Amino acid sequence: MKGQSNGVAKIESIKSLFWVRPTRAALLIGGQIMDKDRIEGSVKEIKGKIKEVAGKVLGDAKLETEGKADQIAGKVQNAAGGIKDTVKGA
Repeated sequence: MKGQSNGVAKIESIKSLFWVRPTRAALLIGGQIMDKDRIEGSVKEIKGKIKEVAGKVLGDAKLETEGKADQIAGKVQNAAGGIKDTVKGA
């Protein structure tokens, strides 16, 4: 990674370790199929937590803030998927 500082190179290697692409296939939890928004929301939360921790470790306030924002977005998306699941199950 020519031209990048060590901090940026570390972040890129952390991202590559935890990169997950949610598929269209739903997960089966407790005998019920999870909505894709719940899956994608959970992935966003995890990625956000990783960004937040990396930001703290590297002293990068912007990355830390982005991580917190991603976590919130993931929680909202997960909640929306939970509502969809509830409506489908009713």
